[in-house]
Amino acid sequence: MREETLLILGGYGGAGKVLADLLLQETELRLLIGGRDPAKAEALAFELNTRHSCHRVEARTLDANRPETLLPVFKESRLVIIAAPLGESLLSVLRVALESGTDWLDLPSCRLLLHQYRKGRGGAGDECPISAHRITP
Repeated sequence: MREETLLILGGYGGAGKVLADLLLQETELRLLIGGRDPAKAEALAFELNTRHSCHRVEARTLDANRPETLLPVFKESRLVIIAAPLGESLLSVLRVALESGTDWLDLPSCRLLLHQYRKGRGGAGDECPISAHRITP
């Protein structure tokens, strides 16, 4: 089941909602909507399951500042998409990803890199430096 499961951390925010909707339209993945507010996560899971006539979205309560809440959910997921800026908590999240063997993609960092690239801050001939990250222990 882990191979077909994707966690969106900060999933009920603007970017997370759009991404979840798109993934439900284009894939058969099981989605976990993760965040600190269980009511918001549950409400979005219900909304998405209803809109897409499916049962592929579930809510998970977790907090990037409390790594012990992350590990069980990361172990359920093949990929974690970080959809909200985590600031100092990002390092803790990445440590948990390493421990659980979960791949990750940090959307806020990607947006910043893309913005810098479009502003011409990359060197001549540079490719856009956006990529997903695989952590191998």
